[in-house]
Amino acid sequence: MVVSSWTKACVSSPGARLLEVCLIVDQGIAARVLHAVGDPDYGPVREALFDPDHPARLVYGGQLAREYRGSEQTIQALVELTRRNKARLIGDAQLERHESQLTRSGQCRSNDIGILALALASGARLLCSPDRDLQADFTNKRLIDAPRGKVYQSASHKSLLRRPCRPGRSGR
Repeated sequence: MVVSSWTKACVSSPGARLLEVCLIVDQGIAARVLHAVGDPDYGPVREALFDPDHPARLVYGGQLAREYRGSEQTIQALVELTRRNKARLIGDAQLERHESQLTRSGQCRSNDIGILALALASGARLLCSPDRDLQADFTNKRLIDAPRGKVYQSASHKSLLRRPCRPGRSGR
């Protein structure tokens, strides 16, 4: 099996599954994903993240990590996910190059270049966010490709959590 660089980026620890579902949770929806048990739309994401046998893994860093620090509940969830090896912090140095490239491109509609850079640096191709401009950027082939980004918005998108992205496959 050929393994792309983004898949390798999502697998960074011994014993980690080869094909993980790396996802980003925007601060605007973090409470519903990380705190609310049984949320009708985002409950499946929370269940996947806290299930030790599910390949879902949260990636965060940069501005998003700073925004997360504003919520004690989010910090507690991150500590627990990190303890379970289900969350990974991406360092600022890894994000800066991508942020500069995205800024220079002038193609971003949203003001969330940090999240787009996080996707590029970490290999995450699944986003939970209510922000329409960010959703448009995340699924823009010119910004995120190989594979393209997908957006989880409701329980009807649960299949995105069951089908890890694979090299040469979009992860639909």
